[in-house]
Amino acid sequence: MLTQETLGKISAVLNIEVSDLEAKIKSEQEETLEVPKLYNETQFSEVSTNRFEEGKKAATEILVKDLKAQHEVEVEGKDIGKFLDGFKSKVKAELDKTPNARIKELEADLEAVRASQQSALDEKEAAISDLSTKLRRQALNGEIITKLPDNLSIGKPDVLTIFHNEIQTKDEEGKTVFIRNGEVLKSETREPLKLEEVLPMFLDSHKFIQTGANGNGDAGGGGGTTNFTNMDEFMAHCEAEGIEPMGNDGQTLLAEAKKNPNFKL
Repeated sequence: MLTQETLGKISAVLNIEVSDLEAKIKSEQEETLEVPKLYNETQFSEVSTNRFEEGKKAATEILVKDLKAQHEVEVEGKDIGKFLDGFKSKVKAELDKTPNARIKELEADLEAVRASQQSALDEKEAAISDLSTKLRRQALNGEIITKLPDNLSIGKPDVLTIFHNEIQTKDEEGKTVFIRNGEVLKSETREPLKLEEVLPMFLDSHKFIQTGANGNGDAGGGGGTTNFTNMDEFMAHCEAEGIEPMGNDGQTLLAEAKKNPNFKL
């Protein structure tokens, strides 16, 4: 059984008296109730119009938001008219730029691209140069190791380290030159010394070879001082006379020794 409050609400919606509603509910015969429309034509038109305007406004705001982001236009609000005014102002500003100003912009962009490319090129050239230097050093190290005798007072790697600490190298016209104390090591004829000439003098100056040199007793002096037949005899003479093999006197003496057709490096 419905309460009176519920019956009152239903009667209000159906626009009939409560007593009539109660009678129809209690009636044992079939009864009909006329259900009124929720909106009359005027109300329906107003609701439809309001919903359309709300949807139109929401769609316009979304469109303006997207257009502002796409064209980078800064305007207040989400009004399409304000966006169009801002867009026209931006286009006008672009068109008002003088040709010279535009050229300067393009030149600046081009210079930036060139600088970036040059920087990348410099890095590649530096990497290639570094790799080339490492390869030359590895090749030289291999050549030095193969030319070092076995009877050394220290290990060959240690000799190699001392050699590079004392003697620097650089590439000149595809040839390796040896530098000591900032000066290129040269012969009496001013030709750069080769590794075959530099290495024996370096080893002897540090007394790295354990066995004595095979001198032939000619180291005493007179005209026999240049009658050397090999580098061992030359080194023995320098040691006996206190001559620095890589110094000026030693180089002069070596140049004289090389004049002997029987002299072998």
